[in-house]
Amino acid sequence: MVRFKIAPKIIESADGEMEWKQEDDTPPPTPPPEEPEPTEREVKKAKRRLKLSDAQMMALARGKARIEDKKRMKALKTKKQELVERKKESEFSKQTIALKKDNKKKKSELLKNTKETKIRERLLEKKKKREWEDERRAQWELMREETLDKCETVDDFDELCGQLDTVDDEDIFDDEKLRVKLNKIYDLYKYVPKSEDEAEDERE
Repeated sequence: MVRFKIAPKIIESADGEMEWKQEDDTPPPTPPPEEPEPTEREVKKAKRRLKLSDAQMMALARGKARIEDKKRMKALKTKKQELVERKKESEFSKQTIALKKDNKKKKSELLKNTKETKIRERLLEKKKKREWEDERRAQWELMREETLDKCETVDDFDELCGQLDTVDDEDIFDDEKLRVKLNKIYDLYKYVPKSEDEAEDERE
């Protein structure tokens, strides 16, 4: 580097004396700052800026296409899975609705059958009761006829028949009541065999 001498200067001191003073040489110029080493990212970025060959461009295009295909396939797979899940949910909902309708129908039929069964049972009970009552009445009529058949005179028949007419359904359907009532009637109209003379007098 070229160095330059600076011309001496006359410097006057405080006491008035003059002296020559040679100044030092000019200092060397400040060196430019050193540039820092590029980082790995900057190196890769610089490399990317380099012009690629046709083969490299084709390989890069193929790589990008594969990445795009993978993304598209992934999106299609996700969409397909969503459609399958929606279909399953739809089928499940339809099955649930159908099951609810079926259960409601069965419950309605069961309730209907239960009501009908109760109605039938009630009617059957009424029928059985009516048949039982008819049978008891028939038994009573037979007993009444057998009792009246033991009468020997019209007066006895008429009087006993009038007493037996007091027996109503309530007595017929209750064995104990019927027994008590008939015992009272039979005690009042108990048959006593008449002598031959009395019988002959009645015939005359």
